[in-house]
Amino acid sequence: MTDTNTTTSAGDEEFFDSATSEFPAKEDLKDRLVAIWNTGKHGTRKSDSGTEYPYVETLTLVLDDGPTWSGTRPDGDPNLVPSVAESGPQRLDDFQWSATGIYSRASKRKVGDKPMIGRINSKKNAKKGFSDAWSIAEMTEDDKVTARKYVGLFREISAEMQSKADSAAFE
Repeated sequence: MTDTNTTTSAGDEEFFDSATSEFPAKEDLKDRLVAIWNTGKHGTRKSDSGTEYPYVETLTLVLDDGPTWSGTRPDGDPNLVPSVAESGPQRLDDFQWSATGIYSRASKRKVGDKPMIGRINSKKNAKKGFSDAWSIAEMTEDDKVTARKYVGLFREISAEMQSKADSAAFE
């Protein structure tokens, strides 16, 4: 029998969260060190102008807050990826990358491979009116020190990704 009680009390809210229209975007990852695994899923989207562009779905793990963490995005909006220093590495499942500098690298990686690790960056596009160009930089020596702290976690996630890929092969 379905419960038709449509009233809720403050105590009821412990059982659910309201959905939000906001979700993490590449701007939340600017200057942050990340590890990226290809999930094997990809597709295309259309821009507001109707141009199609590809995306690759990833598991993206945020490893630090970057050099200038303030809790906000570069545009001043709140950063939707919590502080790693305060909360530990932040796992972003089903994170979609369409920025050419990242897409071109991540989409070529095999599912279950070791992660691609680097620092997310952007620069103004040389073409006026076009979006900033986003990419991932090679790790510095300091970045490598940070990444080494998470080798066990990288192995776990790579094994999880490989297991999912193996299971999908038999569906």
